[in-house]
Amino acid sequence: MRKGEKKLIVLLHLAVLLFWAVVFAVPSHFDFLIWNVFLALIPLDFAIFYRKAKQGTNIWIHGAAFLLWLFFFPNAMYLLTDFSHLSAIGTGLANTAQYLNYGFLFMGLMFGMLIGLSSLEMIVETVQVKSRQRLLIFYTAIAFLSALAIYLGRFARINSWDIFTNPQLIVSQLFTLISWDMFVFIVIFGLIQLMIFIIYHLIWKNH
Repeated sequence: MRKGEKKLIVLLHLAVLLFWAVVFAVPSHFDFLIWNVFLALIPLDFAIFYRKAKQGTNIWIHGAAFLLWLFFFPNAMYLLTDFSHLSAIGTGLANTAQYLNYGFLFMGLMFGMLIGLSSLEMIVETVQVKSRQRLLIFYTAIAFLSALAIYLGRFARINSWDIFTNPQLIVSQLFTLISWDMFVFIVIFGLIQLMIFIIYHLIWKNH
């Protein structure tokens, strides 16, 4: 792990702690961001665990660490849909309360994205995806799997841990929700994430 990478990880954890404290202390409509940003932090820690596990020889631990990261990664990108909660305060940005609430929501979204994207880049470096074509395929797969997970989380209220505690629920809800609306959502949010992944990768690679 590079020195700059270690510094970024520490700063992200500290920023999240500060964000939690501010949202907890200041009344707003978006207390749920404490939980959502916490869930966004989990994939970063699993990415660190995966990198450590890769230094060993047990392939089962490698695989388990990667799957844990994959299952929880969509929580970070799920925050992209949290702008839907702007309806609680209105979108006019006409008073101080709206400024404050919008600031909380935007900070939560950005923290979630930065944390998720940093974990993704750690995974890419650990897997050592060097070919541009393979990297694009990897990003595309993650983007559309994440979009599917976000859809299930937003509209079926399925959580990452349901994969372990109630997998039958995921299967039943998936077949129930299959529709044109689901397809369009996955395509749009998959492409949005893919674009974000590529831009962040270029920044990460040259930092």
